[in-house]
Amino acid sequence: MTDTFDLDAARARRLEASGDRLTFRFGGDEFSVLPLSELSVSFLDALSENDTSAMLRMLLGDEQFDRFMEKGPRVGDVNDLVSWVSEQTTGGEGNS
Repeated sequence: MTDTFDLDAARARRLEASGDRLTFRFGGDEFSVLPLSELSVSFLDALSENDTSAMLRMLLGDEQFDRFMEKGPRVGDVNDLVSWVSEQTTGGEGNS
């Protein structure tokens, strides 16, 4: 007989390993995001559709998205942010 896979336990292990939220500074303000592994599957849809605004809104949440956009981010800023969050999620070395 096959054991039942406990997806709840797997999620708990991921959160324990990666931490609850990742914090970064931009334009003098602090922002926090969930690790990429904990975002909604809709995040992948936004990435595959190249919908940068939708992807950022899911990553940051509505309130933080508005504050972030007020800072006038550039394409390079968004690329750096997504790369950093990805590195933090996968255990790569990012700059803190």
